[in-house]
Amino acid sequence: GAATSKTLAVEDKLDADFRKKTDAMKKKGSKLDNALEVANDTYVDVNIHAAENTKKLDKLTTLPTCCVESADRLNDMREYFEARGVFAPAMIDATIKKLKAFNDSNLAERLKENPEEVKSLVKEYFHCG
Repeated sequence: GAATSKTLAVEDKLDADFRKKTDAMKKKGSKLDNALEVANDTYVDVNIHAAENTKKLDKLTTLPTCCVESADRLNDMREYFEARGVFAPAMIDATIKKLKAFNDSNLAERLKENPEEVKSLVKEYFHCG
């Protein structure tokens, strides 16, 4: 209905704003004072899943395992993005709301025993290109 059309229009505008901001970020480059240190700490030149490389794996920050965790991580980092003008507060709020709507806490645990659900989710949400 009308509410859905309005929601889609807002999401399209947010997506366009996001593309504009990320393009601007690419042009400006990194402004981290410790960029070389971050690069050295996060560079991986070994098989991190091999037993002899567990120290390297333990030093790396892990990615969120679901959309709800991603929303929480974004909320934790929002001050960084807002202070630098990377994303507007409304865009962050909308993204957090959209991510939390998936209600997928403990997704990784649930999927361990359900390969058919994995296939279904990959088919629905995994897009390349």
